[in-house]
Amino acid sequence: MIDIAQNSALQNSNLFKVQQPQLKTINVIENKTYDEERALYNVKDTYIKNCTFAGPRDGESSLKESRNIVVDSCNFSLRYPLWHNQKYVLKNSNLDEKTRAPIWYANNGYIDSCKIESVKCLREFKNSVVKGEYLAGFQRILTLIIVKSLKLKLNIKGHVDSIKNPKSGKITVDSVGEIILEVLLWKKCPNYY
Repeated sequence: MIDIAQNSALQNSNLFKVQQPQLKTINVIENKTYDEERALYNVKDTYIKNCTFAGPRDGESSLKESRNIVVDSCNFSLRYPLWHNQKYVLKNSNLDEKTRAPIWYANNGYIDSCKIESVKCLREFKNSVVKGEYLAGFQRILTLIIVKSLKLKLNIKGHVDSIKNPKSGKITVDSVGEIILEVLLWKKCPNYY
């Protein structure tokens, strides 16, 4: 286990007290299968449960630019499903290896108890919480690029090549190659992270 404690003691003590946000959803989409391009594009105020995003049309960006959504117990096998999303909850869902780059440019998210096997998972991701157990099918599964204000509590099964510039949180892994800290970069550019 790696305890990352570079933030103040107060921030660390409150780090995992964040609860799943209670989003007010009006619409319900349940037990559906989608495979077309932008199937639920820009959906708002919606609870999406037990849906599958996969199929022969191989569409991408199924939930792109959605707002105030809860995605529960869904299966994803299409590219770029949750790009540019705001105020969302993703829980108890599976993102397989075909779900390339699933969550980019997203803000105010809460991800809990998901199985993520996709590459390039999170990029330019802000004010979010990632909790639960993540099962890696191959080494470069969980990629975090330009991630800000992320509360992180993960159990990762499998070897992790490296962890670069962790600022706070708790990561449990079977084995890790190296932890890279670029302290000088933080001092020169304090607002970058």
